[in-house]
This record gives sequence, C-alpha cells and structure tokens, in this order.
Amino acid sequence: MIEIDNQKVIPFHPLLIGLYPFLALLGANLGQVNPVLTLRAWLASLVLVFITFFLLRRLVKDPHKASLLAAWLLLLFFTYGHVYTLLEGKVLFGVLLGRHLVLAPVYAVLAAGVGYLILRIKAPLQPATRILNIIALLLAALALVRIGAYFLTNTPERAEVQQEQPVQAASAALPDVYYIILDAYSRPDMLQEYHNLDVTGFMQELESLGFVFPACTQSNYSITALSLASSLNMDYVEQVAPQIVQQNINWGAFSDYIVHSEVRKQFEALGYRFVTFETGIPWDEMPDAGLYLAREKSALRQMLNFRQITEFEMLYLRTTALRLADELRSSAGYTLADEVQSPQQDHYERILFVLDELENSAAVPGPKFIFLHLMAPHGPWVLGEDGSYVYTDNEMEGYARSVKYLNQRIPDILESIIDNSEQPPVIILQGDHGFLNEERLAILNAYHLPGSSEGVLYPAVSPVNTFRIIFNEYFGASYELLPDRSYLSDRDDPYNFSPVEYPCVSQP
Repeated sequence: MIEIDNQKVIPFHPLLIGLYPFLALLGANLGQVNPVLTLRAWLASLVLVFITFFLLRRLVKDPHKASLLAAWLLLLFFTYGHVYTLLEGKVLFGVLLGRHLVLAPVYAVLAAGVGYLILRIKAPLQPATRILNIIALLLAALALVRIGAYFLTNTPERAEVQQEQPVQAASAALPDVYYIILDAYSRPDMLQEYHNLDVTGFMQELESLGFVFPACTQSNYSITALSLASSLNMDYVEQVAPQIVQQNINWGAFSDYIVHSEVRKQFEALGYRFVTFETGIPWDEMPDAGLYLAREKSALRQMLNFRQITEFEMLYLRTTALRLADELRSSAGYTLADEVQSPQQDHYERILFVLDELENSAAVPGPKFIFLHLMAPHGPWVLGEDGSYVYTDNEMEGYARSVKYLNQRIPDILESIIDNSEQPPVIILQGDHGFLNEERLAILNAYHLPGSSEGVLYPAVSPVNTFRIIFNEYFGASYELLPDRSYLSDRDDPYNFSPVEYPCVSQP
C-alpha cells in the first residue's frame, strides 16, 4: 500500500477509510465497552484493508488506481449495514427498500459499475489521491479527537465528598451487608399496572424472611450511573461530583465514584471485605475489590477466546456487509451463534454465574460488604421463566419472563444467605430505576434490617438515604436524612433534570 511514484504521493487513504468505521463506532460506545475487547475488530479491519489492497494491486498495475478501487469497495463494505438500518421500513413507489433483496443488488451494481469506471480512467490519479488522503486523514482525526476527548473529559479531578462524621462500629458483632441491585426492576404496583404482573407471592416470601417494602419508594435518578453514584455516596450527584454535572460531562465519568464510593471506603475502614461480581459493564466493574467474582478476570484472555463474540464485535459486524451473510444464514436456520458464543448467551451465563455465587456468598469468611449490580431484568432478555436460555428482542415479553424468573430465584438465594450467616445480615434489594418511561422512577426497594429501630423506614424512602440509615442503625453514625427527591432525565441529556413528585404519599 505504501508505494511512492514520481510525484511522491503515497496512496494511504484506503487504510484510513477501512479503519474509520471502527474508530467511529468505538468513539460512539466508549464507556459501554472495554477498549481491550475491541482489538480483535480493529485487527480484523486492518487485515481486510491490506488483503483488499494487495489483491487489487496484483491485478491493477497503477497503485493510485488500485487504491481508489480498494477505497470504493471498502466504503461499500463498511456502509452496507448502516444503509440497511437507515432504509428499514422505508417504502418508495411501493417497494420496500430496507430488504437485502433490494439493497444487495444495488450495492453489487454500484461495486461493479463504479469499479469499471475507475479501471477505465486514463488521466493521472495523483491529484485524486492527494484529495482522498486529506479527506481520510480528516475523518480519522475527527474520530481520534472524539476518543481522546472522551478520556480527557471523563476523568476529571475527583471532588472529595465531605461526610458529616466518621463511622464507627456500634458493636463487635458486625453484620454482613448486602446491596443487591436488580437493574430496571420496577415497583410492584407498577409491575401490576403496566405489565399485568402480580408479584404478591414474591413479596410475601420476602416478608416471611423479615423484609420490609416501603410503599411509595422511587429512585433518585432515571439513569443507572447517576442512581448508583448517588446511593453509593449517600448524596445527590450535584453534590457528589458537581464538576461533572456543571460541565455536562458524559455520565461514564461517574465510574470512579461508583467503583471507589464513599460507602465502600467506609466499610473497608471498618475492616469489612468488599465483595463484588462481574457485570459486563466497564464503568462499574470492580476487579480491585477484596474479592472479585468473575468467570474470566483477564481482558486479554477474553480477547483470545475466539469461541466468544463480544457485543461490540456483533454490533460492528452488523454495520458491514457481513450483516447480509449472517442474516441469510439465519433465514436458513444457521447463524453465527452456531459457531461462536453470542453476546446474548454470554449475558445469560453471566446472570446464572452471579446468582450462583451470590447464593454461596455467606461462606466468605469475616465481615463483608457485598455489592451486586445484576443486569436483569434489564435487557438483553435471555431468561425463560424456568431459567432456561430464551432470547427475544420483544422487550415486554422478555422483561416479564425475566421478572418471573428472578421472583422464583431471589427468595431462595436470600433465604440461603440469611440461614448461613453467623449474624443476621443487613440486605437491601433495590432497583436502580424502573423499566418503561411511565414507571422509570418507581423501583423495587426491600430492606432486611434485623433489630432496627421501629419507624426507621418510611413509605417514600429513596436510595440516597439507604446507607445513611444503615450506618446510623448499625454503626453508631448520626447522618441526617436528606429530602427524598426524584429526577427524570434523558440519556442524551443526563443533567437536564425534571423533578418528579411522589404521587402516592406525602414526605415525612
């Protein structure tokens, strides 16, 4: 590819045109993917670019013509999936455009027609090479600037949270503390209203174990990162990290406040062992915990596992012409998942692994603070009611099945934890937010607080006060409870908060 002619013009634009789609997709998904696990997609793109160019170079003597033809074919390859998505459902003159039967022939004609015209060009192509080199450089630079800006702006200097007082143990008999987040698990009355799910039996099982369900609880925020940053730091994010909110920095910047939260610091200062589990989400993975329970702890070894395709790789594949090949095989009853483990299967196995490990967690010696963020009943929806692998992209159906499975599994797990704990454990079972927009702030919120004071919980208690209550009740602190407030915001505009009142009960 790097070949110099008399005018010293190096036709390197196919390389950058071939790598730009990868860089652009990575930039758009930073915070949601581990960059190490994207290296295979980068290497595959690089190999494709070089193979395409060198094959064409052997067929076409003029390096500029070969580069132009390579750039054109790579452009078609990397845009096919995007164009297909853009045209899905679109109809023109009675023809459904978003179909492989329509789009694939159009792309084939474009590849052959424009390719033929390029081969027929008689004029020198050095000027075109210069222009394409500049365009490709600009595109790559824009993508790299976006990636660099993410890392610069999403690692702001951390503002230290000022706690009202140090926490000290109230007694030598320290209870284990469990903080279990079921992602997107809505409040029971919302499940009944919006999903026709009667979870009375689930609630009764937990109540028989000593759990209390505040009647009107809401999350403080509608976005997971903000919700967890708030509850794990016992304050609203505007006070926890004002610089992030004021500068409108991507919510992935809350990662450090979640991973190294004030709650974690307080428990570790008390001599607790911090235990956590893999989540599959880069910004709240905590491998530096006292005990980090994961199927595979090394990102490098995950990358070298060629039997597993990551969510990023699947997304990348579906933006290219390989989407056509995979969907044609799917229509014939044979898909990529028959050869490799899909992201959905990996998600399913992670859920079962984490639940199994949680059930046995009481055996971990010594006092421990156990934090679990389980990506269920949140999608992808991979759970059958009996715990079998059943994937669906129907969110209502998948969500309902996930809730039903968790309602069967969770009570048994919690009973096992309680029965096998030396001291009656403190357990908080909570949603970070609800599911649909109408129920987004109404969350599951159940407390197992053995020996706690009467009236310590109240109907509208929210996650921001959860650990203020825990530290007050069990560790001799006297934190003032904050007003319970709920804010709705959009992921694309996370700090444009709309206050949402508690409709079912007045504030205490």
